[in-house]
Amino acid sequence: MQFRVMILIGLVVGQIMGWLFVPHPALALGTGVYLSELQTGDAVSANDEFIELYNATGTDVSLAGWQLQYRASTGTNGTDCSKGWGKFATLPGKVIKSHGYLLLASTAYPLVADGTFSAGLASTGGAISLVNASQSSSPVTLDVLAWGDGTCGHGRPAPLATGQSLERLPGADAPNGGNGYDSGDNAADFLTRSTPEPQASTSPLETPLAYANVAAGDPAGLLELSEVAPSPGKDQVAFVEFHNTSTAAIPLGGYRLRVGSAQYYLPARMIAPDGYVVIAADSFPINLPATSRVALIDAAGAVIDETDWQDAPAAASWIRD
Repeated sequence: MQFRVMILIGLVVGQIMGWLFVPHPALALGTGVYLSELQTGDAVSANDEFIELYNATGTDVSLAGWQLQYRASTGTNGTDCSKGWGKFATLPGKVIKSHGYLLLASTAYPLVADGTFSAGLASTGGAISLVNASQSSSPVTLDVLAWGDGTCGHGRPAPLATGQSLERLPGADAPNGGNGYDSGDNAADFLTRSTPEPQASTSPLETPLAYANVAAGDPAGLLELSEVAPSPGKDQVAFVEFHNTSTAAIPLGGYRLRVGSAQYYLPARMIAPDGYVVIAADSFPINLPATSRVALIDAAGAVIDETDWQDAPAAASWIRD
């Protein structure tokens, strides 16, 4: 890959294409009823808790007999994920519409919800599972979300979001694209929302967004490095910019960066077709020395793009030529 150096003037603005102007394929990879957004209480608003579900399937689904189970993040639960679960709430015996939502909120949280529960989700971490217990002899766990220092979720726990919410992709990256992304890794599937957006059964339906299925790897190199700024100037922070070369959205959370000997798992974001996303060092803990090499690694562990630089001048970036 060839990069050329470019001196920057002022702040660099990512070339992110607007979702309204991008044609979206009609199908999504997610094919279930999911935990789609969660907010835990904090010291200021201990009762501000909600749990949202999204139906990514093409049919309405009855929730009769379904329940939410909670596993606290405590040492007494140990590492055996078959233990430590307790019933947290029984879902209302309603039907969740195809591509629709259902919302449960704390009894003390003034939201228009489809059901309620007693507050008790630890902001430091825990795990919630969605269980179809209509057949009590053989209950089926449909989805699990762990956050913070919680264990027993899918893959890595989603990052702590005290006073905020965790939302399943594409979420805020595509406001009308549903919440159907499921790679089996909570950290890659959920992004943090500073302004939660709880949606209930009365909310508009949302057709799940399609995306390039790169959860197992990206051998075609659909995602590429497009610009790297290792040496910040007065009005600039270090950053890495990524470009989606495909015709479908790509989840960034399935990738990681290797800078020198250090590796960084990228945050949960969705990149529009032929779109760009900038990850800046002031919001993501990444170190870009003045002389180094950066490699983009896919979910299968393969290097799909890389570049290096030496003695980068201040306020300069390496941009794909």
